[in-house]
Amino acid sequence: MDSLRQLSMKFLEKGELANFRFQKDFLRPFEHTMKRNKSLVIRDMIVRCMAQMVSMRAENIKSGWKNVFAVFHLAASHQDEKLVDMAFQTTSKLSLPTLCSSYQIVKIWLEVLLGLVFC
Repeated sequence: MDSLRQLSMKFLEKGELANFRFQKDFLRPFEHTMKRNKSLVIRDMIVRCMAQMVSMRAENIKSGWKNVFAVFHLAASHQDEKLVDMAFQTTSKLSLPTLCSSYQIVKIWLEVLLGLVFC
């Protein structure tokens, strides 16, 4: 996971060109692992990786938002309070100007945020 995080951070340094969707492809393993792996340690690591990517590179994320929010949505359904709180803190710090690349992204952000609040 850490190697994947490092590689993803490198990709996110450059941002994504218009009409390209490579971010969703290289962030998909985080979402896939979060769905399939029930280990709290692994899930915690994934949420921490996503939180770091968002805090450091949010302005460069474009097509990867769906994967990021899918991970946070999965964290919201977890029993561990620290995991839910970390996802909530990261999601709640995002601003609309950062997310306004599309209506769909803002809609997903609101759904995840509401899911984290009412979990």
